[in-house]
Parts: sequence; structure tokens; C-alpha cells
Amino acid sequence: MPREYKASLKDIGDRITLPKEFRELIKVSKGDILQYEIKGDTIVLRPFKVPKNPTKNLFGLASEVSENALEGDNLVLFELNEKQKREV
Repeated sequence: MPREYKASLKDIGDRITLPKEFRELIKVSKGDILQYEIKGDTIVLRPFKVPKNPTKNLFGLASEVSENALEGDNLVLFELNEKQKREV
């Protein structure tokens, strides 16, 4: 049977405090972001994994709304280029 852990809700910012033993078990530290899913009356917590290159995940997305896949990728590249110009 899995071990049960208790967590407490804090009044400041609706935070949840997880016991150190639990954080070590799922390999997270104070301040890490957790992903959660609600299944009925159960909350499933997972460490949030940031992709190594989140921008790379964007390539190909615009091709789904374009008849020409290359045109869609070019739209994404154009948008990224425009964003870089605005940030300079």
C-alpha cells in the first residue's frame, strides 16, 4: 500500500506545503513548479518538466492551419523574427 503524506494549505497565496520527505521522493525542491491533474476527488501531482528547447516545439504548429506545410513553418519563423525585433 502506498505511503500517505499530509500537506497543509497556507493562508498566504493559497499555497500548499509538501513535507520534505515527499519532495525528496519526487525529486523537487522548494520553489519548483508542479503540474497537477484532478481525477474525481484525487489530485495527481507531477514535477513540471520544461522542454530543453521550448521554441523548437513551435515549429510545425502553423502547418496545421495552412494548406502548404512550408508556408506554415514560414509563418512561425516570421512571427519569431518579428518578436525578436520588438525585443531589441
